[in-house]
Amino acid sequence: AAIEMAPRVASILAKELGKDENWAAEQVKSFSQLAKGYIL
Repeated sequence: AAIEMAPRVASILAKELGKDENWAAEQVKSFSQLAKGYIL
C-alpha cells in the first residue's frame, strides 16, 4: 500500500516544499527501491 501511495505523497510534498516533478519522481523511485527490499 505504501508503494502504491508514494506518487501521491511525493506530489503533495513537492507542492508544499516548492519542488518540481523531477524531484517527486526521484523520491518515488528511491522509496520504492527501499520498500521493495522489505517484500519477501
